[in-house]
Amino acid sequence: MKKTLLQILILALGGLLILTGCAGGGGDAKETTKKTTEKATEAQPTDEPTPPAFSLEELALGGNDISRYRIVYARSPYHGIEQTYGGKIPHGELNFDQRSAERLAELIKSYFGVEIPVEEDRSTVTGSDYEILVGKTNRSQTSTIAIRNQAAKNYVLKMDGSKLVVCGGSFGATWHAIDALESRFEAAVAAEESTSVAVASGEDLSGTADLKVIACVGDSITYGSTSTEPAEFSYPATMGRLMWQDYLVYNYGASGRHVCNGTSFPYLSCEDYQKCLANPMAYDLVLIMLGTNDALNISSWGNAQKETFLTCAKTLVNSIKQRNQGAKFVFMNCPIYAYESAAQFAAVRPLQKQVVKELYADGVDISLYNMQEYTKQEMGSSLFPDGLHPADEGYIKMAQGVSALVRAVFSNSANPYLTPGAAVN
Repeated sequence: MKKTLLQILILALGGLLILTGCAGGGGDAKETTKKTTEKATEAQPTDEPTPPAFSLEELALGGNDISRYRIVYARSPYHGIEQTYGGKIPHGELNFDQRSAERLAELIKSYFGVEIPVEEDRSTVTGSDYEILVGKTNRSQTSTIAIRNQAAKNYVLKMDGSKLVVCGGSFGATWHAIDALESRFEAAVAAEESTSVAVASGEDLSGTADLKVIACVGDSITYGSTSTEPAEFSYPATMGRLMWQDYLVYNYGASGRHVCNGTSFPYLSCEDYQKCLANPMAYDLVLIMLGTNDALNISSWGNAQKETFLTCAKTLVNSIKQRNQGAKFVFMNCPIYAYESAAQFAAVRPLQKQVVKELYADGVDISLYNMQEYTKQEMGSSLFPDGLHPADEGYIKMAQGVSALVRAVFSNSANPYLTPGAAVN
């Protein structure tokens, strides 16, 4: 068990204080041992949590002391992608379950002074009875786990025999499953009733994580065309990795699609639009980046064409809002670099702005994001090899910008490229 704060002070003072025995005076003082050996001279991280005034000493999982356990986390599904593409995706953006496992190990060490091993689930890792399984490991306890409706937000946190299962329907849900354990530890400290904490056999602490859900609507630039692998290098996919702990990102980009009906490929008629509407998840934010193909393929922008653009854009937003009443919206203009001065884009950009003004006037929570300006200031032409679509590195840079946009929207903070609907003129 972990030494209490008082015992540590006594040892440090060389026995100047005397620890009294058990109640009744006749028993020996309870022997206290540490689970790990720490170097007295080892520098402590500056962000290490302050030890609570009331110390916890024992953690039992299914009646077994925590010192018997190890943490086993699921191997990242991106391992092969990293090898294939030479590490284009930064390593820290891939090993999500490992991050969760290491967080859990630090949490246990902080509260109980016990350091337990953390291992990746591989064929060379032999199973044992005393494991904490983080993520969708190959162990039967998680490989057959049933996740409820809206799976991506839900997590399972329960004792299955002698194993503790910590598994979410998404990487972020697994991360937040650990919050339930931390809350139990915090409650024990606050109660100051016992130095022991237990998770009983069969006990179920499963729940739903508070993850924000983002829908990305757009054309080939949202889909990820010209990237090495659109499913991994599109800006929504990259943004999902950058913001994995607190956000779920869905990509509804469809190559060649227009805002306007009456064109060859209107977005309102495509399968991805229907998938966007059919998703049972409630969107918190919808990002729309459409208009590029309209600019490239509509040669004359008379009043009729402009009215069609406005009508179709508002239909798109309102149809999504009808199924997601609490959603915020951001309309993004065209991130074109080589064509920035072309006359056809000069006609579309005011229409994109007008869409935001009219929808805001109708009560829609909507803002305008100047992707064109972000492209010019933060990216540059070298990241757009065909002058239209980014390369892999360009999509990553775009995702970083959109991630900052998302955080600004939810924190009600300023972003240099984001204009709230009320301020669009």
